[in-house]
Amino acid sequence: MANLTLTLADFRAQFPSFASSSDATITLYWEMAANYISVNNYGLLKDSARQLALYLLTAHLLQIASAAASGTAIGTIISATEGSVTVALLQPTANNEFKFWLNQSPYGQQLLALLSAKAAFGLYVGGSPATGNIRKYNGAFS
Repeated sequence: MANLTLTLADFRAQFPSFASSSDATITLYWEMAANYISVNNYGLLKDSARQLALYLLTAHLLQIASAAASGTAIGTIISATEGSVTVALLQPTANNEFKFWLNQSPYGQQLLALLSAKAAFGLYVGGSPATGNIRKYNGAFS
């Protein structure tokens, strides 16, 4: 099981909107993405799917940072007023903060779709997925 690495040429080919970003900037956000998705090639995401997930998250982080730096509103604008400045953004449908955060860019939305497709039954942290829905004698789930 080899650790996945960033190939700048591949990243730029897949995400041409970041072609002018410096190597150092892309590498910085790759390393940040690796804190969310492990570069170790194991689990439900393997090989090209894990590489794509890391690239999508890197692009998502770059997009969010770029929008924040330029003062651009993140999201879909549904109404705007000019006198005394009012802007209304469409709230993405999300049932938790992680999904809401990923819905802030098209790359995050693609990553969410990839994670949903690869983990149709959900991802488990600790415990046993086989017994996760079975109640113990005291009424708690195991």
